[in-house]
Amino acid sequence: MLSIFADLDGFTHYVDQRMGNLEQLRVAARTLFVLRAELTDVLQKDFNGRKVRLIGDCVQGIISEGTAQNVDAEETVTTGVLCAAAMHSSFETVQKMEPEANNLGLAIGLEYGATPVTRLGIRGDMSVRVATSQAVTNAEKLQESLDQGDLTAIGEEAYRLAPEHIQDIFDDARRKQYLNYPQLSMVIQEVGHPALHLAAVAAPALALSTGEDPRSYAGS
Repeated sequence: MLSIFADLDGFTHYVDQRMGNLEQLRVAARTLFVLRAELTDVLQKDFNGRKVRLIGDCVQGIISEGTAQNVDAEETVTTGVLCAAAMHSSFETVQKMEPEANNLGLAIGLEYGATPVTRLGIRGDMSVRVATSQAVTNAEKLQESLDQGDLTAIGEEAYRLAPEHIQDIFDDARRKQYLNYPQLSMVIQEVGHPALHLAAVAAPALALSTGEDPRSYAGS
């Protein structure tokens, strides 16, 4: 299973600058709500991932490809990187619609590994999804290590399991700046990937490689 942490870089400073102004704080709260909802929709609606929890201005999620008996590690990592690229593209779309988001960035950490997932609490809306493993810890640390908001980092295990055309995207530190969905989809379209087709058909959040204008969930 692949763990993903997507953090709104610079949001704490963004809020600090607006302390003491109630109206600006309302705008900040709205911006946070819109961006978190957008990232969650990309994860769940576009790539069939699952949101684990919202941690302030960070979205924690999980992605898995395969069956209940066997996880396809290579496909899972590929889908995870596609999801990260789509999050960046969707984030850029929201920035065009929401001027308040222009000073924010998006930092994403990815790692693969066995991850137990369960729910705590009363069944239904009163329960909370929980996922914990070394992969979760590593993905969070990778995200926290990023010093600017336009970076994506992939962990050692996820990188090892990724196909060559995905490995080639990242630098020696396993980081990629300005990862976006249209460029990544062009890289892998000749190889073919189920998530690429799914997103092209059903995902309003993405800047699609078909040349259509991107439309975000926030604007739908």
